[in-house]
Amino acid sequence: MDSNLEHFKATIARRNKRKDRQSKHFNKVYLDAIRSQIHNQLEFPEPTPDTMEILKSKIRKKRRLHRMKERIVYAIIMLILVSVFFHLI
Repeated sequence: MDSNLEHFKATIARRNKRKDRQSKHFNKVYLDAIRSQIHNQLEFPEPTPDTMEILKSKIRKKRRLHRMKERIVYAIIMLILVSVFFHLI
């Protein structure tokens, strides 16, 4: 009987240890504390309107170039498909 009781106690201890580990990962208070520490470490200065406009223009330019590259790729694919289609007919 003692071995069964010791086995049961060990099982309960392992279960409690596992619960503690899981609650540490998903504990809201714990995560909020970590988040506030990170927020305090990463304080960036507020950008001025001029720098915001520069950033916006750079983003728009990159977006426009990316869209143009996509259109070129789509056009090449369509040309290949059309030429294969007409070649088969």
